[in-house]
Amino acid sequence: MHRNFRIQLCLATIYYTFQIHCRFILIYYQLNDILPRPDDNLLFSVETIRDAILGYFCAIPGSFALERFFATQYWSWYKKGSPSTLWVFNLCDS
Repeated sequence: MHRNFRIQLCLATIYYTFQIHCRFILIYYQLNDILPRPDDNLLFSVETIRDAILGYFCAIPGSFALERFFATQYWSWYKKGSPSTLWVFNLCDS
């Protein structure tokens, strides 16, 4: 498994962990009938993180497809595993 693919999987796992924690906070708010206030920074942060992570997970298939395209088209350069191949990961992840 190529290093870029492993990095993407590790990042997806970290983001998924953040998503789980945010979901638990939202469930806590709902179960205890805590009403959202305009100055509730925790609730605002949790909802923002949840939306950002949802966008990230929606973009993962396109990111993997773009990386696989580079790996297929430029296989001799990509298979060397040199540090310069990390730019493909940065390009796909932005």
